[in-house]
Amino acid sequence: MASKRKAISVDEKICVIRAIEKGEKKSDVGRRFELSQSTVATIWKNQKTIQQAALEGNLSKKLRKPKFEDLDQAMLSWFNNQRQNNVPISGPIVKAKAEKFANQLGIIDFKASEGWLGKFKHRHQITYGKMNGEARDVDMNVTNNERKKHRKEVGGAIIQICI
Repeated sequence: MASKRKAISVDEKICVIRAIEKGEKKSDVGRRFELSQSTVATIWKNQKTIQQAALEGNLSKKLRKPKFEDLDQAMLSWFNNQRQNNVPISGPIVKAKAEKFANQLGIIDFKASEGWLGKFKHRHQITYGKMNGEARDVDMNVTNNERKKHRKEVGGAIIQICI
């Protein structure tokens, strides 16, 4: 009998799909992988989504989409553009930009929290690291001047507004 609430990786799901494609019975596959029949049936039903996730390199255990897909895509495009231009990026900058995009997209119940940021970074395999090579050639005086242009006082504190 299969154990309760077993998390199955995308790789394991791909193995289940391949076993069924080779002609193995779903019940035999379930026993071999210690999965219930309904779990095997759900994996088989969602095989296209699972295979697409594997092709895209998404090997997380859960294949959930973000709540605001249009915001997520806008943020990813912006982030990739900033990286291509060797612009230094930090968490507060990403969160401020996400809030701005949410307002532009008319999303009123969005909060760029630390949780949202962590999930965004995990979803797109984003890390902040020390920039090497050409990335170091960015003129920090220009960058700092741009930052100063976009400061705003809120509740007695000065916050950075990034565009």
